[in-house]
Amino acid sequence: MSRVCDVSEVPNESLKKFTVDGKEICVGKHNGKLFACENMCPHRFASMDKGWFDGDNVVCHIHYFQFSIDTGKLEKIDEKWKEQSAAWKKSDDLTMYDVEVKDDEIFLEPRRKII
Repeated sequence: MSRVCDVSEVPNESLKKFTVDGKEICVGKHNGKLFACENMCPHRFASMDKGWFDGDNVVCHIHYFQFSIDTGKLEKIDEKWKEQSAAWKKSDDLTMYDVEVKDDEIFLEPRRKII
């Protein structure tokens, strides 16, 4: 596991960008729960740390694609894009990290994808 930061650096209802092992990671806290994902929207590569929360989803600030903070799965595409082609709307899920807190420090490990 890789150390990221102190727990106090990620306030509730926030998204923060960190560089861990050469990768940009978005660490967020929503309703008191920490989560982490690559800091890149898999749709069009926007920075996820510039987004916001909608329920238990993190929303990309560019096209408003919503991803689950638990699984990283694409949950919702904003209605304003309904006329776009299927190819344009295609998106992978977020790449997620397992989060562990030890002695008030946040540690991450890449989550294994289940095929």
